[in-house]
Amino acid sequence: MKLSITKSYDELSTLISQSILGNVFLSAGTNYIHNIFTLVSDDYSKNDGISKLLYFYFRLYYKDEHYFKFTGGSFDLIRALNKFAGEFVERASLYFGKNTNIITDTISNLTNRGELYYFPDYILKRNTSKYDIDNIMRTPIAWIEGEYLVSGKKVLVPTFLVYFTPPTIQDKVYKSNISNIYKYLDITVSSNGVASGISREDALAHALLELIERDVSMDWWLYKYKPNKVIKYNNVIKDKPFIIGVFNKYRNIYVSVSLITQTYFLPFLTIGAGCHIDENLAILKSVEEAVFGFHLFHIDNFNNIDNIIDNIEYLNYKTIFDYEVDPYDMGYLYYAFNRENITKIENFVKETFKESNEIYEPLDLLDRIEELKNLKDHTIQSDYLLSIIKNTFINEINDDPIIIDITNELFEDLGIYTYKAISDKLLPFAPYDYILKQNHPAIRKKILNTLPNPFP
Repeated sequence: MKLSITKSYDELSTLISQSILGNVFLSAGTNYIHNIFTLVSDDYSKNDGISKLLYFYFRLYYKDEHYFKFTGGSFDLIRALNKFAGEFVERASLYFGKNTNIITDTISNLTNRGELYYFPDYILKRNTSKYDIDNIMRTPIAWIEGEYLVSGKKVLVPTFLVYFTPPTIQDKVYKSNISNIYKYLDITVSSNGVASGISREDALAHALLELIERDVSMDWWLYKYKPNKVIKYNNVIKDKPFIIGVFNKYRNIYVSVSLITQTYFLPFLTIGAGCHIDENLAILKSVEEAVFGFHLFHIDNFNNIDNIIDNIEYLNYKTIFDYEVDPYDMGYLYYAFNRENITKIENFVKETFKESNEIYEPLDLLDRIEELKNLKDHTIQSDYLLSIIKNTFINEINDDPIIIDITNELFEDLGIYTYKAISDKLLPFAPYDYILKQNHPAIRKKILNTLPNPFP
């Protein structure tokens, strides 16, 4: 796995200026831009099949690797630039909280005033005592204003359920005391249901689509929910097929899961998911995520990549933390530890993807990619897309998710927006050993598959 810088800063800046979100990001005028992003490409020239599909991959990061990272990959240059810039805005909005629509108050005071707030019981640790709960009720908490998608009612949501910012920093900025109660809570803040866009409707629609994408994907993973269609492209990596499952759980929305398992080179497993009201756009998103998301692990020390690969057979869950690997990437590494784990997931895929109604040869896959590259997501009006999604939540999911505008002031001035959507009824992605808390309301029945979740 070799990385090489393929464009200079000036060349990359010119390319970025040609993309919608990329130009917005460049216009932000950050002083770090010379140092924080590198265009990298992967050399798979010695491998068969999937190497022909790779176009390029962006990785953007600060010098301090303990900060945030984001990526974007596509078969189309401008689309990839849009994706990597969009993810930057999402991550920035999650790390740098808003200064507006934030209040700091206690649960007791909110209750006495009759304010509507979101503080679900399942985030409390099981051994929390009545004394601890009384302490929580009296503790100043920072809240951000959101609203329910369907009813439109305003609701206050704790900032520690929204932002990645450490509680100590939130306490300092918002004059709260979250750090005092964090020991009672069992929470994992993630990017589930977060999306950016060039309008509020666009950002909100894609945030809600992500909730549905992850719910259906985890329904397959945890409960062996079968796809409505399976498309298989034979012999993509040597004798191994590239498989796409298309789920139509909800009448007007498609979810696609793409994956390939093989034992010829790391990481042995690549998987991606996508969701849209257009079936082909859902497939495009899942294929892109699989192809461009599998070849780099999110490792804080970038030099550790080769070290991990060289010593993979000696690694275990205890020693792997010495390399400071992102917990979501542990799902990948689990399948790289030994080939028996790959056999397990291959058997799972065979069981759940039993029948395929379309078979393609490798060249047909390349032709299919060329077709997908020409799809234009932005031709679907955001208000129409949002109306379809809203009706799905009302008529099929029977849920009223919370939606929160977390747009950072810097990007709002530039005309780019970010939303976070929260649902207790839909299944989120979770790290490798944290499938889901057993008291989470989205757990509907006994989990049938306990293999680590490999979704990026």
